[in-house]
Parts: sequence; C-alpha cells; structure tokens
Amino acid sequence: MNIDERPRPRTGAAFTLLELLSVVAILGVLLTLLVPTASRAMETARKGACTANLRTIGSAVQLIVADENGSLPGVGKRTPTSSATWQDVLNLWAFESTGRDPLQRIGEKRQAGKMYCPAMKAWPQGGTRYPRAYVMNTYVPDYSAGTIASYNGIYDYQPGRRMAAFAVPARTVLITESERNGDYISASVPYGQMTLGDGAGAPVWASQNLDWAFRHAKQINVLFLDGHVESRSVDTAKELNDPKFFNPAVQ
Repeated sequence: MNIDERPRPRTGAAFTLLELLSVVAILGVLLTLLVPTASRAMETARKGACTANLRTIGSAVQLIVADENGSLPGVGKRTPTSSATWQDVLNLWAFESTGRDPLQRIGEKRQAGKMYCPAMKAWPQGGTRYPRAYVMNTYVPDYSAGTIASYNGIYDYQPGRRMAAFAVPARTVLITESERNGDYISASVPYGQMTLGDGAGAPVWASQNLDWAFRHAKQINVLFLDGHVESRSVDTAKELNDPKFFNPAVQ
C-alpha cells in the first residue's frame, strides 16, 4: 500500500450523518425529560406564590382584628355609589402605610405588583369574564349588625363579625380560590372546578360563588381563619362544602 492510500485520520469537528442523528436523538430524549420537569417547576412556583399571597392576606386580616378590638373586616362602599369589597377594606386599612393597593380585585390576569393568583388563565372561548382570584367567606361580615354611614374611609360600612364568634378558627374557611363568568355560566374554566350552585341556588356558606377553582395541578389553596393555608384536591375540597366550615352558628 502506498503511503497516499492509507486511511487518513479525521481532522477538525467533522461528524458522520449517523453521529449527527445520534446527537439529535439524545437531545430529543433530554428535551422530553426536561420539559415536563420545567413545567412542574413553574407550576410549583405559581402555587407557592399563591400560597404566599394568602398568608399575607391572612396576616392583614389579623392586623385589622387587632386594630378593631377583635372584629374582622367588613364590606361597604368605596364611594356613595360603588361597592367596597374585602379587598378594598384590606387595601385601605391594612396596606395604607405602603402607599399602594396591593390586593387586586378583578382582571383578566395578574397586574404588576398586585396580589392575584399567578395561575389565572383566560377563558378558552373568550367572552365576558368576571374573575375574582380569591373570595372571602360570606359569614365574615355581620349583616345583622346594621351599617355605619362612614367608617375609616368606607361608606355604608357593614362591620365584620367578632373573631370570637367562630368557635374553631383553624377549621373556619376565610378565603378560597374561585372564579366565575359574571352572569354567564356557559364558559368553561381552563382548569378543574367544583360547581357549588348557580346564582341563588348556590349555598350561602360558600359565598354564593358558582365555582371553586383548582388552578394548581388540580388543587385549590384555602386560607383558614387562624392564618394557615391548605392545598386540597377536588376530592378533599368536597369536605369543605359544608356550613360548619363557614357559618359560626353551626360550629
């Protein structure tokens, strides 16, 4: 064999087609493994942010209880003609010193710097949407106490019940994740949900909302009156659809 006929060693970074296909196949396998892991990590982060929101809200409620001599926050009107939700009351009373309103009431998605569930998604078919990421137990305000014309910047203020009215704070639901489509019930929530009723048919202890939303890998975050947060699946959340978790009269 002549010297010129000897096999020459490969130089540089040249690859055969088989080697390139092998590399592509390996990368495909790695991506298949990494994408679900990254997705789960993002969902865990969203769930953690939502849990942190609820704990902050729980702390704000306790601040109001301390300032109001044992009474929970109520509801009223921001102006003589517009309603004030519990979010408005907490923004005004618990977060006023921050110079901002960190609690978001409604919206298609989370606004920058606001506390709102980061896992909120748009309705698949669009249309009218009236979401509230978080809803409060309707038994927190004391509707039998009458209203105060103006109190701490809230008009027609309906005081909250006294904390002591609830016999078991650790078992009393304060806030759940929920979402409804305003006066329309045809839209589908883009995650699991529990339908509690329609309009007047919804149980009063469940804040008269149509649905509880399971945004976090089919789990819902629930804030209890003592400040702790639980994540529950649809099956374990069914237990909470009972007045003893809301109504102080049956606790």
